[in-house]
Amino acid sequence: MNGFFMEYLFKRYILLLVICILPSSIRALNDPASLEAMIANHKKVRTLLEVRAIAELGVYEYHKQSSKKITDHRKVAEQLDKYKRCFDIMDLVLQGTATAFHGVNTYTSIKRNITRYWKLIDTYHDKILSHGAVWSSDTLILNTTNRAVEDIRDEVGELYKSYGELSLIVTGATECTTANLMMILKHINESMDHIDSSIYHAYLDIHTYMTIRLGYWKKEIFMARTIKEIVRDSYTRWLKSGHRVFNHLQAKKSFTHKPLGGGSLIGGRNEHVQLIE
Repeated sequence: MNGFFMEYLFKRYILLLVICILPSSIRALNDPASLEAMIANHKKVRTLLEVRAIAELGVYEYHKQSSKKITDHRKVAEQLDKYKRCFDIMDLVLQGTATAFHGVNTYTSIKRNITRYWKLIDTYHDKILSHGAVWSSDTLILNTTNRAVEDIRDEVGELYKSYGELSLIVTGATECTTANLMMILKHINESMDHIDSSIYHAYLDIHTYMTIRLGYWKKEIFMARTIKEIVRDSYTRWLKSGHRVFNHLQAKKSFTHKPLGGGSLIGGRNEHVQLIE
């Protein structure tokens, strides 16, 4: 009796000590944004989590029943394999959902960058090209566009290949594991990212050039010349070369080409060229 009474007092003492140590009130941090994000995320995955919980409960119950009496090992293996495929399909649905959302977001970004890109091209046409104020440095726009088109062409080829493999799996024309299918979805995401990146960087290059071209233009920055200047300079050099050759032919003299520069494989030419013996 005394032992029971001492144990009762000891428990009461421990309970009183815990009450004294703990604070009078415990409150969670006031963070509405995090709470709303958690609620939104819970709503998105709640259905799949419920299905997964049901599947896990089914596995547990089936294991419980089969542990009592196993009459057909093959039947048990097939049933468990169905549950395993159920888990794989749910993981694939989650991955496919992520791919779908990623595709929508990437398409929105691509559309926005293409719209901005063609606005720059229209600005160049309206303010520069239509007025005939074309400079040799404007080939940067063509080169940038050509490079972007080549990059996009390669990525579209990879994207088409991935979608082709995905269509074969969906139609049942070929067999595929869940891991391989998730790898295909990953390749689709990466190809779309590369397409978006190519368009975005092309837009940045042309935007930088157009800013300098229209706002703070200095011809010396790009060593730019007009088409008229290029043609006039080429024609003048052609006339000088023809006049020099004519004089050497009349005098029956030989001449030496001037060095083309640098002493490289092309430059530094100093061989003696005999026109007429």
